[in-house]
Amino acid sequence: MKFLKTHYGRAINVISNDTVNIPNPAGLGMTGTTDDEGGSQLRDSSANFTTNLLGAIVVNTTTNDVANVIGFVNSGILTLDSNIFTSGEGYAIYNSDNNQGCALYIPAGTPARLSVLTVGGDVIEFKACGDANASTILPVNVLRVIKTGTEIDNLIALW
Repeated sequence: MKFLKTHYGRAINVISNDTVNIPNPAGLGMTGTTDDEGGSQLRDSSANFTTNLLGAIVVNTTTNDVANVIGFVNSGILTLDSNIFTSGEGYAIYNSDNNQGCALYIPAGTPARLSVLTVGGDVIEFKACGDANASTILPVNVLRVIKTGTEIDNLIALW
């Protein structure tokens, strides 16, 4: 018999994005501050980046943007799939290997569209997700909240 998990041990605010998965907070590898602008690059001369970070998820903790690491230049520069940084902004890098999907906490509010990518690779749009009077938990193993088609803010990923 299946059961609904009602107790969670980890959580992170969701940043919806069309190409970047929700990072599992258990995979936090390093944090820092950028020291130079570099287009679609993360630049931190005090970091010790390695090729092991290819595929990792980078969060700009100043602006709440996300990107995937797609290239290694040197120990202070990583190439990203989008331009999310300027000089002096904070970042967090998460390993992408340990994400088995999360449930979503949906705050109370007018029911709205929510588009997600499941761990099974399915893209599904929930047309009237949420409740006007109470917060809810979406019991689906979600990898990504897709920005295009999502009208709900302030989601929280739960593991």
